[in-house]
Amino acid sequence: MEDCLREKAVLVYDEVWVMNELMENLENGVPPIHLCLHMRDFQAGKSIASNIIDEGIMGSRKVIVVVSQHFIDSAWCRFEFELAQSRFMMERNANIIIVILEDVDETKTKKVFGLHKHLKKNTYDEVWVKNELMENLENGVPPIHLCLHMRDFQAGKSIASNIIDEGIMGSRKVIVVVSQHFIDSAWCRFEFELAQSRFMMERNANIIIVILEDVEETKTKKVFGLHKHLKKNTYLKWSRDPLSNMRFWIRLRRAIISTKQ
Repeated sequence: MEDCLREKAVLVYDEVWVMNELMENLENGVPPIHLCLHMRDFQAGKSIASNIIDEGIMGSRKVIVVVSQHFIDSAWCRFEFELAQSRFMMERNANIIIVILEDVDETKTKKVFGLHKHLKKNTYDEVWVKNELMENLENGVPPIHLCLHMRDFQAGKSIASNIIDEGIMGSRKVIVVVSQHFIDSAWCRFEFELAQSRFMMERNANIIIVILEDVEETKTKKVFGLHKHLKKNTYLKWSRDPLSNMRFWIRLRRAIISTKQ
């Protein structure tokens, strides 16, 4: 059965990308996914607001939000996004899929009601994870597959559900990358608490701690269970020193592959 994904009117401002990329890849793909486009599917003579509600938001199974500077500046886009959020609150199956077409200042995303909160999902230091962790583990021998939010989380699914289903419960071991960013992130604390809960239920659900950067002891105490875990368990510490770096990857790989408790 053909899925029916309906696009948002933000496309009026990013028509080149939508027509050349989105339409080409989704509507001409297998299976074809029908998009609702204002320049093609909105009913002539009908008010824009009514078309957005009837043909767009309510007439679609999912909503794709294309974020760009044009989106931020458009009153219609903000209106549509607010409607999509309202429907999502009423119907849990009305998923919102965010596509970042171009970088937008964080201060500007805060001007769109609910957008900043929707995008706020920082889980770890992505630069280090992409350049070091992924490179050394996934391209090593044997390759170790990592569950990464920017690649493996299901688009349109709530962050909390993705963390539980794809991350914590879908993995044999959990790597916790501790940094100042980790301490400040509500999502990181949430993930760590879930990992600890699973560890309590299943003794084979190992937690591996990696200290990416030094964090004051008083701050580690703010994360439930972290200070205690660091005091009772051996952890790994990242170093820029080449020799220490080599030992780090050997120990981390051994900890992940090991089946011992």
